[in-house]
Amino acid sequence: MGLRFIPEMLGGVRVFKGVEANILDNGQVDLGDEFLGNLDVVLAGFHVDCGYNGTTQADHTKNMLRVMEHPRVHIISHPGNPEFPIDYQAVVKQAVATGTALEINSSSFTNARSGSRPNCIELARLCAEHGALIAIGSDAHIAQAVGDVAPAIEVAKQAGISADKVVNRTLKSTLAFLNIEGGSSL
Repeated sequence: MGLRFIPEMLGGVRVFKGVEANILDNGQVDLGDEFLGNLDVVLAGFHVDCGYNGTTQADHTKNMLRVMEHPRVHIISHPGNPEFPIDYQAVVKQAVATGTALEINSSSFTNARSGSRPNCIELARLCAEHGALIAIGSDAHIAQAVGDVAPAIEVAKQAGISADKVVNRTLKSTLAFLNIEGGSSL
């Protein structure tokens, strides 16, 4: 597999082999375990026209809860997407039970997923209340937005999420969350 050519460090930055997989019906993702097992980090989320057929909040919630049981899925991406409404209370409780992080990303507060802000604020509030893990990201859809995490951090702070619940706050916390040794180049 070509992943062996990806360096662990590039320009002084730790590189993680990862994917944002599509959640499919029956709580499956669109990549097999033989591929997922070669990755450092797996995010899973709903995406339009990518093989998922659920249509109701109950469908979306059931499939998201099930995918969080997958041992190779680390993070649920953009769970506040209004195109796929979920039961936030149930999702946050499952995240706590499975150790899955829920993503809060800055792109959800722009035109990428219009209408996400109130959902993400509610999700962040519930994460703070129940002690769920979160991942902060930019979910950049353009190179200039890579690393723009200020809006996501602001939502997390306003919700009262403690820093120790942010899995990717430091390289050390990210490696610990992903259960990766420090690496030979670190």
